[in-house]
Amino acid sequence: MDRLEITWSCPACQHVQTAPWIPGVTCTRCGRPVPGPPEGLTDRPLERCILCGVGELYRQKDFNVRWGLAIVALAAVLAYWTWGLSLVGALLLDAWLYRRVPWVVICYYCYAHYRGLPEVKAYETFDLLKHDVYKTLREQGPTPIVLDDSGARESGHSAVRPSDSKAGKLTERFGR
Repeated sequence: MDRLEITWSCPACQHVQTAPWIPGVTCTRCGRPVPGPPEGLTDRPLERCILCGVGELYRQKDFNVRWGLAIVALAAVLAYWTWGLSLVGALLLDAWLYRRVPWVVICYYCYAHYRGLPEVKAYETFDLLKHDVYKTLREQGPTPIVLDDSGARESGHSAVRPSDSKAGKLTERFGR
């Protein structure tokens, strides 16, 4: 298994940071602890985000989307003078990057990025409907749930679970 790493926005101070995902990791700005990896993670996929408790995770290539769009835009601009060969070059670069860049697992709600997880293919790819549902939920209120190391809720947060939440009802209604 690769080295586990997490990129997250601290729920307390909104400071975005990346750190090895090991027990005892804290926010570098406010000192809030981040729960460590659950027991048995080497044998099975992560079932829910450890930061917000949402069980909807997706996988994508760990490559900056803006860089990808910039490469395609540059190839399109140069296509007139290169007789389209720049588009072929962009295609070859994209194929090479696709094979070289690893996968990352992302939470729909808090956008926590988990790198180095086992069985990444077990996660679904991005679903725009789920993204829009969680975006709406994010705009309506605070973080749905914050779990401590024992899995208990911290006070002041309400749970959002796919089975009993607006998100779950909406995604079930549309058959996803």
